[in-house]
Amino acid sequence: MSRPRRSLRLLAWTVLGGSLLAASPSLLAPGQPLESALSPGETHTYRAELAAGHAWRIAVEQRGIDVELAAQGPDGRRTAVDAPFDRQGTETLVIAPAASGIFEIAVTAREPAAPAGRYEIRLDELPRASELDRHRAAAESAMSRAGERYREGSQGRRPALAEYRKAVEEWRAGGDRRQEARALYAAAVLARLVDDTREALKTGEEALPLWQGLGDRLWEGATWNEIGLDRLRLGETAEARSAFEKAATLCREAGDRYGEGAALANLCVTDLARGELKAGLACYERALPVLREVKAESLAASALINVGRVYDIFGEPDAALARYREARERMHAVGDRTGEAQTLNFIGVLHQELGNSQEALADFGAAMDTFRTLGNRRWLAFGLHNTGAVYQGLGEWTRAASAYEEALRLRREIGEKAEEAATLSNLGLVYAALGRTGEALECHQKALVLRRETGDRWGEGVALTQAGRDALALGDTAAALAHFDHAIELLQAAGSRADEAEALCSRGEAFLQTRAPVRALESLQEALRLSQATGHRATEAHAEYWLARAERASGHLAAARTHAGAALEILETLRTRIGGADLRVSFSALRHQVYELDLDLLMESHRTEPSAGWDRAALETAERARARTLVELLNEAGVDVHQGVDPALLERRVSLLRRLSAKTERALREHPKGADERAALEEERLAVLRDLDAVEAEIRERSPGFAALTQPQPLSAAGIQALLDPDTLLLSYSLGEERSYLWAVSSDRIESFELPGRGRVEELARKVHEDLSRFDVEDRRQEADDTAALGRLLLGPVAGRLQGKRLVVVPDGALEYVPFGALPSPEGPEAAPLIERHEIADLPSASALAVQRRLLERRPPAAKRLAVIADPVFDLRDPRVAARGTVRSAVRSGEGDPPVFERLPASRQEAEAIAALVPREESMLALGFDAALPRVLDDRLSGFRVVHFATHGVIDAERPALSGLALSMVDAAGRPQEGFLHLHDVYNLKLDADLVVLSGCRTALGKEVRGEGLIGLTRGFQYAGAPRVLASLWRVEDQATAALMARFYRALWIDKLPPAAALRQAQLGLRGQRRWRDPYFWAGFVLEGDWR
Repeated sequence: MSRPRRSLRLLAWTVLGGSLLAASPSLLAPGQPLESALSPGETHTYRAELAAGHAWRIAVEQRGIDVELAAQGPDGRRTAVDAPFDRQGTETLVIAPAASGIFEIAVTAREPAAPAGRYEIRLDELPRASELDRHRAAAESAMSRAGERYREGSQGRRPALAEYRKAVEEWRAGGDRRQEARALYAAAVLARLVDDTREALKTGEEALPLWQGLGDRLWEGATWNEIGLDRLRLGETAEARSAFEKAATLCREAGDRYGEGAALANLCVTDLARGELKAGLACYERALPVLREVKAESLAASALINVGRVYDIFGEPDAALARYREARERMHAVGDRTGEAQTLNFIGVLHQELGNSQEALADFGAAMDTFRTLGNRRWLAFGLHNTGAVYQGLGEWTRAASAYEEALRLRREIGEKAEEAATLSNLGLVYAALGRTGEALECHQKALVLRRETGDRWGEGVALTQAGRDALALGDTAAALAHFDHAIELLQAAGSRADEAEALCSRGEAFLQTRAPVRALESLQEALRLSQATGHRATEAHAEYWLARAERASGHLAAARTHAGAALEILETLRTRIGGADLRVSFSALRHQVYELDLDLLMESHRTEPSAGWDRAALETAERARARTLVELLNEAGVDVHQGVDPALLERRVSLLRRLSAKTERALREHPKGADERAALEEERLAVLRDLDAVEAEIRERSPGFAALTQPQPLSAAGIQALLDPDTLLLSYSLGEERSYLWAVSSDRIESFELPGRGRVEELARKVHEDLSRFDVEDRRQEADDTAALGRLLLGPVAGRLQGKRLVVVPDGALEYVPFGALPSPEGPEAAPLIERHEIADLPSASALAVQRRLLERRPPAAKRLAVIADPVFDLRDPRVAARGTVRSAVRSGEGDPPVFERLPASRQEAEAIAALVPREESMLALGFDAALPRVLDDRLSGFRVVHFATHGVIDAERPALSGLALSMVDAAGRPQEGFLHLHDVYNLKLDADLVVLSGCRTALGKEVRGEGLIGLTRGFQYAGAPRVLASLWRVEDQATAALMARFYRALWIDKLPPAAALRQAQLGLRGQRRWRDPYFWAGFVLEGDWR
């Protein structure tokens, strides 16, 4: 809460412009002051004849009304000033005309909703005869220039501050203590507004004794209010409170109700800063009537924001939202852009706490745009912090850390201890999730110290909850319980029921670790009650999850299933409110433990009641957990979410995509030198992704098409069976901490099997992938042993059920890296690879296949057969480039320094051999310079049944959005051009293709996300319309790949085989040649999607 208002600075001249010459002007003569009443929205005009060669001062003494002063000379030039004095003090405008003439002067009431007030205006010539005269004239001129710059808004604040400092020195030299105090006060306000808080405090403390010596109680009170604001920002809550109390008393004695209201409202902020939320709410009940009485709209709106925040913390979201909406209306009414953005920020916080992540990101993004435009670093830090909280809630740890780190940097620069503590607390949690344990503990310890230093009991309670979780992670349950008990006590006293619920959940977890399930149930049931009462759905899901664990530990299996099911229902609801696909993916990974618990409980019930159908229910839970984001994306594929959305918002999205592409191109071309340069570029890309997330969320919020979508439902067990023909067996795997499961599903039968836990399965799967992905003759004995062990583990339970079946594998976790065709078959003693007897295809989930088939029923076949994009030109050194240069292209693979792109010589022969199989009029062959972005974008690939890329894939396993395909990066004249097909671009393609082939290295890989699979290029092309994608699991050899592809397309088009059968025939043909017999050459490509 600030006494000097920060509204209308950019709009003031607009208010002036239309009415400056409209009223009949009065004559203003030198030395003859005029006094007048002024109403809101009114402008009074005056005329004055000013002679050249002199300096003239126009001064308006404000008496209960905030005005802006402007003058226009005979040459039409207008000058306007505004100082940070609110409804008291003097506005000064100095004019030194180059030519004599009549000047039009205007006095405009700035606050449209404020009460009427009075002012006195006078015109004086500034004498320059003596040294004192010259100092005073220089001071008045500096004050005038400061008013001009301050009126410009945020960009003019620092220049205005410099002018006020000049004025201080000149007034001091001229011996005018009152005017010196006036300039010091203005400088203190400006220093605070530019976030130089310590300088602001120092300047305010310089002004204070001057006002005291002059006996001016009104301005002494105003200065105490400024000092209190500075103390509050520095975390000195007790000192701030003392200052505000003095300010309120002095303003009351001086009859300044506006100043009294501002000081009272600031006193309420100190209650909140100490965590005394109930006291703060009661305080606002006393302060708000005063602010309403004096019609201080911006100050009242700021107070309402804080009241709304308290209601939010108390778990009363409807009351909070009502206050926020009233505050936003008031801010909008007075044109306070900063205040509107602040309100939007808190509405975003409320949305985020209620689980509406999409709305929250849109709110924060819009608010931060305003803060950046206005140069408001303090509130930009709030937006970044809150954006980090959304990412944290979604499990998007890297983006969360980036946002928090930027917020922390700003908050430390500004010097706000309380807000620094809040960011440190959350950053510590994110560091812990990233495995940076030491940094996490350091953050939490610093946060707790800062909370205690600032006297924030509510914040201390939150920090103690985090300290307890740190102790729990280290195995010190006694210390953890002590922290949780203290935290609960503080949070109960503060009235923060939502945070109390989190602490109770954590205490319940600690009791479970000490094998005290009864006490755990008591704590968790209270947490559930509080979270339901406050509407905090994420905390409610957390409580339900731990209640399921506690009931299971108590032997209450049915109750455990009920709680686990309730947790799942909440999470299913929450994930539908998340806009961005990659954010939904992260959320699914974070919450996958709930699916895993539910599945495990169902299979435990199956062990006790084998004929009750619990294993079928468990299969349905596994399907609910699997590839949900892809299923939802496929469901959205027919909807244009951009239709009906503001074109300016769509253009901003395009601009951000261009920026992201440009930064990726820079990384590819320039190969950043050293860790610092790489980190800087990475942070730039993360910042663009952060903005893009906010814009995408806002687009979806405003899209009529998206709003009309209904969420697809995962398949039932019977629905999965209905997808299968009699010759197909679906093998669905689900990996769990203690035990894993396999379901063998045919059109007439479902069987389930228990497998070892995730650790054992994934260790062996990764070892097999490592063995197969390198050609090492000496290591083949170990490879055979490893593949045999994995084959027995994964296929042994169904050995008698495979004969004559096509195998469709739904893998989980690290099984995504395994080419099942290379595993030895369990059906015979000779250990032949599975591909010898079976066609094999992978599926991300059965539900994804069902959605794809439904969509394709309505799609006519593409008119042409084949589009091939191959053998791009990456580098000026390529002999195909006419002009030579020194540019080098590089690719970031997420594995150390990026390798240089090299030409793939066999890819041209591969492309030409494939194209030769179809008539020329049914194909498009884009080679060399033609293998460029324009050939791919703008729906150029939409008319082809098969799309084949033979080029380098760029896989970013941490940030899938930065993955893509490398196309031609220079043109025939050697000019660099954009040549990176981003994953964002892939999602925006409109394909009619039945099959996409990614004939490059590791194109089937991506970010490994629990429950979602590998998120990368394959998913992008499936969303773009391809029901099948053929891609590679490792760095495939160039010539072997060309040979495999030639065989694959002959089988597909000459032998008329379905894709899965064609791939099997090609792989067997390659394996039959001595030079390609090793699995490294033939097993690397897998088909994901429909086998038909």
